[in-house]
Formats: sequence, structure tokens, C-alpha cells
Amino acid sequence: MWQWALVAVLAIAVYTDWRWRRIYNWLTLPAFLVGLVLSLVMGGGNGLLMSLAGAGTAFVIFLLLFIFGGMGGGDLKLMTAIGAWLGFPVILVDMAYVAIAGGILGLAFALQAGVLSQVLANIYHFFAIALMPGVKTTEILTESAAPKFPYGLAIAAGTLLALAFPTLPRLAGG
Repeated sequence: MWQWALVAVLAIAVYTDWRWRRIYNWLTLPAFLVGLVLSLVMGGGNGLLMSLAGAGTAFVIFLLLFIFGGMGGGDLKLMTAIGAWLGFPVILVDMAYVAIAGGILGLAFALQAGVLSQVLANIYHFFAIALMPGVKTTEILTESAAPKFPYGLAIAAGTLLALAFPTLPRLAGG
């Protein structure tokens, strides 16, 4: 499966993000272009269209996260490149796995930083306010207590899962 060549891109992205908290354009732009070319060569015109749809979907979703301060520009560009490699609809599966991996890693980094209880309290209050109209909480959410971490780790973990399992598992009864 030719998509597995993406693993090298992910390894470099994790290294640079961990070491310097940056995912560089010299990595993401060629990865994007190679994803498009490989999709065209392997899948013809339809492969290219699915590649562009995957890249566009990732770009739009991660652009919103970038605008609201939840992601860096390198994360946005890496996910766009991954979208070109995986295409649509697999990029949707990838983004679900990335979100799950990001949540797990976020909790692990919060535990390591000694702020897990505050992070969990913030999550509880956020959902209490957002999902249960009329519920009053005694605490006001302040700026996130969660430590920042290199999100390239979550992107790589989620993408590896998407490569191994390109469809989401069915839930019992679903």
C-alpha cells in the first residue's frame, strides 16, 4: 500500500515538532505535492479528485482550529498534506483518530504537569454549560490549565491508525 510511505513524513514531523515545536514547510509542501501526484498515478483522475477533496477537507477543518488558536500553522499544513495522501473519505477517519489521540495525549501531558484535576474540572464545566441548558456551575472557566504539547504526536498517532484501519469500527448496536 503506497500510503505507508507517509510514515517517513510523520516521523520527521514528530521529531521536528518535539524538538523545535515546528513542522516545517520544507516537509509539508513536498508531502502535499507527492500525495497529489501519487493519487493521480495510482487512481487516475478520480484518485486526484479524492486527494484534493481530502486535502480540502483537512484544510478547512484545521484552518478553523488554527484561527481559534487550537493548532499551529505546521499542524494545519501537515494535515492538509495527509489529506492529499489519504484522500476523501479516509481523511474523516484520520481526523477522528487524531482527535482521540490528541485527547489522550492531552490528558497524559496534563497528568505529567500535575494539572490533570484542573483540566478535568474545566472539561466537566464546559460540557455542563454547553450541553445542559439551565445548569449553573459554581466555577467560572478560566484560561486552559492544559499544557501545550507538540500536536504532531497526535497527528502521527491518528494517521497511523487511519492507515491501519481506514474505516471506523462499528459500535455495538450501530
